Parts: sequence; structure tokens; C-alpha cells
Amino acid sequence: MVGTAFKYQQRWASVLRAIAWLGVAALVMGAAACPKPLVLEMDTGFSVNLARPAAAWPRLDRLSLGEIEAYEQHGKPDYFRIWYNHRGEIATKWEAGPVLRRKRAGEMPRSWVYEEKKIEIRFLSPSKFEVVPLSDPLQVICRRGDPQARDVQTLKDGTVRESWMYYDVGEKYIFVEGNLARKQILKGLGRPFGGL
Repeated sequence: MVGTAFKYQQRWASVLRAIAWLGVAALVMGAAACPKPLVLEMDTGFSVNLARPAAAWPRLDRLSLGEIEAYEQHGKPDYFRIWYNHRGEIATKWEAGPVLRRKRAGEMPRSWVYEEKKIEIRFLSPSKFEVVPLSDPLQVICRRGDPQARDVQTLKDGTVRESWMYYDVGEKYIFVEGNLARKQILKGLGRPFGGL
């Protein structure tokens, strides 16, 4: 009877050991299969909408098929554009603040921005992407960063007019329906001696 109890304990210990190893294997495989958030080089003083790819980017094993294809066709992007809302509107620091405080920007949907080529690559699914022209507001953000002041007006005819101020360089950009309508150099702001 003592021998039977001993054999029973040995079998039970073997079963428990096998279950434990299966659990460890499942955890390791699950951790490898879950995509890790992208590590971004964000300079929030420059922009909360754009982040540079980290020096170690890309890790091809972490890219989707669409991202690999886009990378092969266009190379490393100049910026990642962080999409804080589904409409793709440019976010203010106030809107982006909760995401940035939780350090979750790497988990947000993003597109790739190529400043010189003036294109943006948007990923429609893990295997599909589209190439669109870089919008005027994004071109300005690539050069100047997020605006220091922003005013949005809807005119009587429904047209949306937006003004962006950059006090440090004395520039004002006016967009009508998302297109750059006018750039103004403001003397006495940001440029010593009125820009001379």
C-alpha cells in the first residue's frame, strides 16, 4: 500500500510539472505574439502630433505585412503621425495630454510621414496601405512644430478658416478648408529688428 501511494504521488507530481511547463510555454509564446508598443522619440515641445522613429527602428519582426511593403517601397519615414482621433484632426497638447501622461502614444494608430516626398502613408489594415499627399497643415508642422496659438472659425457659408501662430519666429499661417491660403511674416515678433 505504501508503494501505491508513492507511485500515485510521483504521477501527480509529473502531471503538475507538465502543466506548469505548458503554462510557462504559453506565457512565452503569448508574450512573443503580442505586439509591443512602438517606442517613439517624442519631443512634445516641438509636436505632440509627430514623433521620430527611434534609432533602432525598424524591427522587421514587429512590422505588419503592409508596413514591410511600405518600408521596402519608401524607406524609413521622417515622422510617425499619431492619430489621437478617428477623424485625423491635428490634436492640441491639451487633447493629447491624457495619452502622453499615460505614455500610451506608441499604442495609438499612426501613419508614416515623408517630409521631402510630401507623402503620408496610412495603414488601412495590417496588409493594406494608401499613399496620400501630405496636407498643408502637416507640412507646416514638419517645419515648425505644433502652433503656439490656434484659432478656428466657421464662416457664415460653412467654410472653416483656421489661423496658426508661431510667435517665436513671427509667422502666421491661415488655412481655409485645410489648405494653406496665406502665410504672414509678422514684424516685431520672434525676429530681432523685424526679420532683418
